[in-house]
Amino acid sequence: MRPVRNRPVGLLAIVTVTIALLPSCQSSGERAVTFEVEPSLRAGPVSGYFQIPSGGKPESTSLKRPTLDELGITWSAQVGLGLRARAASHDLYLDGRWLFLTGEGHASGDFTSQGEEFPDGAKLESDSGIGTWALTYGYSIPLGSEVSGWTLAPRVGITGVTARFKVDGDHGGRTNRSFTHLVPTLGVELVLAPEASAWRFLLRGQTTLTYRDRNLHVTDIGARFGREFSESLEGWLELGYQHFYLQDSQTFPNQLNIEFGPTLGVGIDWRF
Repeated sequence: MRPVRNRPVGLLAIVTVTIALLPSCQSSGERAVTFEVEPSLRAGPVSGYFQIPSGGKPESTSLKRPTLDELGITWSAQVGLGLRARAASHDLYLDGRWLFLTGEGHASGDFTSQGEEFPDGAKLESDSGIGTWALTYGYSIPLGSEVSGWTLAPRVGITGVTARFKVDGDHGGRTNRSFTHLVPTLGVELVLAPEASAWRFLLRGQTTLTYRDRNLHVTDIGARFGREFSESLEGWLELGYQHFYLQDSQTFPNQLNIEFGPTLGVGIDWRF
């Protein structure tokens, strides 16, 4: 897989336009920009596989092996941190997460990965993971009156994914591979926050778009229930689902296919 060299021009456009717009959004008696910090934790079942060749040679890897089940990974956790700058109807959001894919299991039959052979029954230890970050711009559109509290916010931006595959076998075999891709992303948020209520509901979805030869698809959806405890603090619970699929353009490609969910997430939103 080739290293990332050219960033989609949309990233520069998003940052430039948003920086230009935020200061102009100040209204009388209001701050121009507010900021939000959003730490989070998600957990749930996980399944899938890594397919890691060496130099794109077919004989250097087994098809769709090893599976997460072979690595003893059936449940996982994901930590995250979001940073948002908001002004009037505009916002810029940076969201970073790391999905832990660590565990111990046994090979269910002989397989090859990155040119290393792993025999049937070999004890496997994984220290793998998937890191994602997304920088998106959103514009909030009120649906009805402010009292009803419905808002629709289309989003556009860029998503980066770093996948790390590291597995050790008790027979001495070892694989260690990581790669990063950047692709455009589109999303939408539907928010219900009635003016007279401390409760808040958010339905969100985000997906990546194919960019050049980068066959990377990340789907992230969630339904969030939150409650404001003060003007500056909100706590929330979320039901969600994520899917990661990546395949490069080698003769025999690096490929990963990971499903994470349904997940239960918890987090806070601190505004200042």
